[in-house]
Amino acid sequence: MPVAGIEALGQQDLMGNDPSERLSDNFDGTEFMNLLLQQLKHQDPMDPMSNDQFISQMAELTSVEKLTAISQSIDNLARDQSTTQFLGLLGAYVEIDAAGQQEMVTGQVESVRFTEAGAQIIVDGKRIDSDDILGVSLADL
Repeated sequence: MPVAGIEALGQQDLMGNDPSERLSDNFDGTEFMNLLLQQLKHQDPMDPMSNDQFISQMAELTSVEKLTAISQSIDNLARDQSTTQFLGLLGAYVEIDAAGQQEMVTGQVESVRFTEAGAQIIVDGKRIDSDDILGVSLADL
């Protein structure tokens, strides 16, 4: 059901913003509730939203909240799995793509460091990005 007042604004919402800029992957229950309140505020008093429509929209809000929680759980699981994977490299021997050198460099992983950019391993006191790991072995390469 088109919302009276919002439809007339065309490419801008009630605040003068382009709606395509507001809608993002971070669309959450708060934004949904704000949209619902705006819809209720600007509905035609002679033809208000039916109970069925209101219940349907509340069910959609619940779905959005559940999907957001599932998405956060998956992100946490992926981060935990990545952490476990890199901690499993401790003590292992790795082949490293050393830029500018003719041969691959090998060494034993001394520690693992986690940064905003990703995981790094420490080999012979040097920080190595996870992207530079070419091979892993439990025995000396």
